[in-house]
Amino acid sequence: MHERPCAPHIFTTCGVPDPATTSSPEPETRHATRRTEVHRPTASSRPALRGETGLDRDASRRRRTGVRMRIWLLLSVLLLPLAGSVDAGDAPPPSADSVLQAAATRVETGDLSAAAEMLQLLDGQSIPEAQRRSADLLLGIVLARQGQSDEAAVRLDSAAGDALLGDYALYHLAQVQRSAGRRDLAADALQRLLAQHPQSVFRDRAGREMPRDLLEAGQLAQAEEAARKYVAAGPSGAGRGEVGLVLGEILLRDGRADQAEEVFRRLWIELPASPESERAKDLLATIPTALPFTADQQFQRAATLYQLGRYGPAIPE
Repeated sequence: MHERPCAPHIFTTCGVPDPATTSSPEPETRHATRRTEVHRPTASSRPALRGETGLDRDASRRRRTGVRMRIWLLLSVLLLPLAGSVDAGDAPPPSADSVLQAAATRVETGDLSAAAEMLQLLDGQSIPEAQRRSADLLLGIVLARQGQSDEAAVRLDSAAGDALLGDYALYHLAQVQRSAGRRDLAADALQRLLAQHPQSVFRDRAGREMPRDLLEAGQLAQAEEAARKYVAAGPSGAGRGEVGLVLGEILLRDGRADQAEEVFRRLWIELPASPESERAKDLLATIPTALPFTADQQFQRAATLYQLGRYGPAIPE
């Protein structure tokens, strides 16, 4: 029996008979051939080659998984210390604006202690000067309401340098000094207010209150000057009566009873419906040389009361 040359496109191993050109062998030969075909497969379908390809894919997957694990571990090592260092104690402090707003809300609700604690937290922070002075102003007002005059005065004096809110600070500073019995310092704060803030909404109040503070401080010359300056500006209403009464008291304390009598008499006639008018009448009674009111003076007073609609008090006059 002759063998044909190998057909490369069908068989990949030479020496394997071509079934199409050979006669059927005996059963034993056929079994042997089958065993040969089973145990000697072609190169294109060898299990070893298929196994090698699968191992390559498995190895590639394992390498990718290993790379991902190493990246995850590296990130964990880098990020865990950072996460551990961020806690409530390292949180940034609230802004100065938020503290001021919160403190103002506490003041409105009457919780002065909480407002003071909030504002005092800003002492340890580096904040803009304008916000620092605003905090000092609000804290000074809070401390004054709590009766802490000395601490309030320090805060308000610090806030007095603010170009926008300085007049508020100075006016409240004068009130604090007055309540503490320091009338000279109260007058000084009002003088600063008038000099530094000529357009302030507190200008009239400062002009009205300063003569009394100077009088109580024993500075009679300065008190008289301040009172006459205010009256000469032509104010009307309560300010005129208040400062006029102080002027009369200044003159009376300075020993010029005749001039004091003239001031008190004018107040009683020209401002008959005011509390200062009644006070002027009482002070006139303390002057031994004071003359009684004339009929013309009483009529003038009655006419003023009538014009004001005070008909009852006008009748006895």
